[in-house]
Amino acid sequence: MRLIHTADWHLGQTFYSHERSLEHQRFLDWLLATLEREQADVLLVAGDVFDTANPSSEAQRQLYGFLSAARRLDPAPQIVLTAGNHDSPRSSRGAVAAAHGDGCHRGRSRPAPRRRRDRSRPADRPVARP
Repeated sequence: MRLIHTADWHLGQTFYSHERSLEHQRFLDWLLATLEREQADVLLVAGDVFDTANPSSEAQRQLYGFLSAARRLDPAPQIVLTAGNHDSPRSSRGAVAAAHGDGCHRGRSRPAPRRRRDRSRPADRPVARP
């Protein structure tokens, strides 16, 4: 299985007042060519696809265009998107819908379970005896 793992695209980000959409588009074009050249089975996008929870229409257009083009590759990779701290669940749902859900999956993040101290024994008493 060939898997390409990427993250932190931050589509829609500006650098001070410098618009970065051209840089982002060049990256997406490169990634599309890499998926095709390597014939990847899976593309994992591990969070922060967008730079804000409310991405601009341009940033959304870039992502949806990329997903649409990736789904037309032969063979088309399975695409797994997970939300990061800059993404909103709504924007990742929209991305999956834009790819028609065919081979495009949205990962769900869950908080790690909280570790609780075992209160049935004092903290200074060993768990096991030698």
